[in-house]
Amino acid sequence: MTTEETVLAAVLRGDETRWPFTDDQAAQAFLDAVARHGIQPLITRQIRRGILLDAPARVQQSLARGAVQHAAVEGALRPRFAALSMRSRRLACLRCS
Repeated sequence: MTTEETVLAAVLRGDETRWPFTDDQAAQAFLDAVARHGIQPLITRQIRRGILLDAPARVQQSLARGAVQHAAVEGALRPRFAALSMRSRRLACLRCS
């Protein structure tokens, strides 16, 4: 597990964590790990709750943008998933008949 992933795990568990990185390269690696795991909204929420302390403004802004984009994509896809779910239920009912 990388240092970034260790910090992510602690933050997701709700362990109060101070920002451990001192350079932009490490901050970017952290943001890349968050994006790779698709957890921007979760990490953003933990920052707002005061779990991840002293994260640089650039990191907080990037996470907030990612969370908004994530929500927009989810909102756009939700009707499609609902339609697929309904079709799946209809097919299951036809198979049972």
